[in-house]
Amino acid sequence: MKELEAVHLHKQAECTLALKPMLRFDRYGAVATNEDGRIMAFEEKKYLDHGNINGGVYLLNKQKFLAQDWPAVFSFESDYLQKDSSAKDFFGVIQDRYFIDIGIPEDFNKAQVDLKHFPFAINEPDPTWTLFLDRDGVINVNKDDSYVFNREEFIFKEGTLAAIARLSGLFGRIIVITNQRGVGKGLMSEADLQDIHAYMKSNIEKAGGRIDDIFYCTSTDNAHPDRKPSPGMAFRAQEKYPDIDFSKAVMVGDKSADMQWGRNIGALTVLIMSARYKDTIDPSTVDITCDSLYTFVHLLQLNE
Repeated sequence: MKELEAVHLHKQAECTLALKPMLRFDRYGAVATNEDGRIMAFEEKKYLDHGNINGGVYLLNKQKFLAQDWPAVFSFESDYLQKDSSAKDFFGVIQDRYFIDIGIPEDFNKAQVDLKHFPFAINEPDPTWTLFLDRDGVINVNKDDSYVFNREEFIFKEGTLAAIARLSGLFGRIIVITNQRGVGKGLMSEADLQDIHAYMKSNIEKAGGRIDDIFYCTSTDNAHPDRKPSPGMAFRAQEKYPDIDFSKAVMVGDKSADMQWGRNIGALTVLIMSARYKDTIDPSTVDITCDSLYTFVHLLQLNE
């Protein structure tokens, strides 16, 4: 949507639409634009050899929209988009990507297949894939009802070092995403946290694996945009590494917040099941369940 945002900001448009180019259609109404992308008209449904249709994604100037006197019931398309469209600051940006309209049974059934969250397959990852790992409960042993305050308290889970070494050969990037509220509470310093992470990375590297980066949130506010399950740390990672594609990402964690975080960015989710958190997990947020990171690697090897 960055292209759309650029058009919206540059033109100060009332509304910017994502347009989808189509060939030989009569099911959709066409959208006519001029050379600048300004929308001149919405044509009725009829057969056309080619044209652009409304892709159903909009950037709306909220202030201009709410400033109008709308009735309690109105049609966004006919009463706003189509009515006197040539006299309004409406623009369109062509997005020739995946599109489906589930208005007929055939396409509705197709969407059930196309949009299904498929399980992870060993032949999928390559250097374009990213593996996101939670820390506590995935890489190291959880400290009951407390925080890991120093490297002496950081205990690797059994098989973790070998597992990360194996995963390092499958994924282009491996990034740790962790909530660390102990710092925000003043129970430990950020320097303590960084020392723990230096110790963790050093041991992983000695075992033949790697961690490419670590993003952490120290806020005590559950509504903070960086605190899982909010996806702020994912966006920070993507800002630093623009090649990260969330549709080619896997999130491994042991808590509900990890699974929801994965869903929020569109990643595949792998739950490391623990007795401590098993009753808090929504099964609909989980693609694969394992009892350890090492077991996850074993499942991948079985599929080679």
